[in-house]
Amino acid sequence: MDGSLEHQEIQPSNIISTGVVSFRNGNPVIQFIIGEQDKYLLGNSLRFAGNVEFFDNNAIPLDTSKLAINSTIGLYGMIDQISLSSQRSKQNIETIRHYGRFLSTYLPTMSSNQEAISHLNATSGQLPNLLAQQQGVVCNQNGSSATNRTTFGTGFCMNLPSGLLNSQQPIPLSSDWGVGGLMLELRLTPDSQFLFAEDANPASVTDPFYQLRNLKLIYEVVNPSADTLSRLRSQKGDTLEYNSISSYYTSVNSTNAIVNFNLGIRNALSGFFNIIPSTRLNNLGEDGFATLPFTNTANNGVANIKQLVFTRNGVKFPLQYNIDTNVNPKFIPSGTSYYAEDPQVLRNAVESLIPFALSKKSRLSPATYTRDLDAANRDVTSPLQNHFFVGVNFDAISNQGVDYSNANLGIQMELNLTTDNPQTIFLFIHHKSTLVFSPNGLQVVN
Repeated sequence: MDGSLEHQEIQPSNIISTGVVSFRNGNPVIQFIIGEQDKYLLGNSLRFAGNVEFFDNNAIPLDTSKLAINSTIGLYGMIDQISLSSQRSKQNIETIRHYGRFLSTYLPTMSSNQEAISHLNATSGQLPNLLAQQQGVVCNQNGSSATNRTTFGTGFCMNLPSGLLNSQQPIPLSSDWGVGGLMLELRLTPDSQFLFAEDANPASVTDPFYQLRNLKLIYEVVNPSADTLSRLRSQKGDTLEYNSISSYYTSVNSTNAIVNFNLGIRNALSGFFNIIPSTRLNNLGEDGFATLPFTNTANNGVANIKQLVFTRNGVKFPLQYNIDTNVNPKFIPSGTSYYAEDPQVLRNAVESLIPFALSKKSRLSPATYTRDLDAANRDVTSPLQNHFFVGVNFDAISNQGVDYSNANLGIQMELNLTTDNPQTIFLFIHHKSTLVFSPNGLQVVN
């Protein structure tokens, strides 16, 4: 892309006069408008910046407070949904629901512990150690005594992983040969989902909440050269191919778990899902972003996957066989136990992230992809949190995707779920989309 770079910085378009935003006070949506201009947005340069403040019992948390947030994703847990649309036509381009659940798998798989300790900690509050992160992010305050503690909140400057923004193609902002300006909306996560008591006792915290201030969006645009600009203005239309993320959720509570999704997607590249017991969502006593294996009720252990099958319209696909795991009694000697989860399940899960240009650095290991849970099936206080997920790559050869526009995605699992403990499944599908620009407007082809 020829032309010069330009740095831009904008404020939210819908902030109230106090400049403070919070879910608790009824303004959970932050909207940024990148106006129409004959320039290209560099999506991977975009950063969401500001300060976040935490409160417990309507006061700044002290060092002894039990208030905590998920240390794997840090401040990304504030964002429940991200939506990108055209400013001019209001046409939706990409929406990722359950954004924190998506990132709770994406981030540890695509970054290392060293990155989480260093620049990711500085920009988004991530840290592999929960208690250290709690003191540095949640209980971040100034002052040497309880009587003079004040806070300016924890600063952050985060990129926003998504299909469109992670695309290597610059995004045209023009109303004539582009999207007609870009509208970015961030929907905040409820306090009870983002915050929790690290000792698993909801009574340890009192009406906790968080709020944001000093918000801004920082990004770079490219000014096309005069020749390029003249050519663009003379053409009648153009297209932009990009990757997109679609989200779905369901629940299971059976030893024979069968789920079906009508995706309505033409070029599906891969999919993965993570799991959490339904009772732990929006629960101040539990981490709502934990990525645990299927679990029975407290003290009854992991509900191991014995067999896993992926189907398309009832036919096994893309794997032409059943995955019989290393706990299946048909194949494993009685009394044999394994600390790590089944390597076949892990291999296919990791391959589901290959279309994201998988990094060589990762927090996944036999120590974090395990069946190791404490007596209450919680690993909140574990130095190595569990990063369990299940996935599959639909098209590892052509990278053109598989047509699920009129076909159902089926997932069949034989589980050791022997207690009444519903499990919520969050599924994320990575697929190709195309933006079509024309004098008649903008069209999104999935």
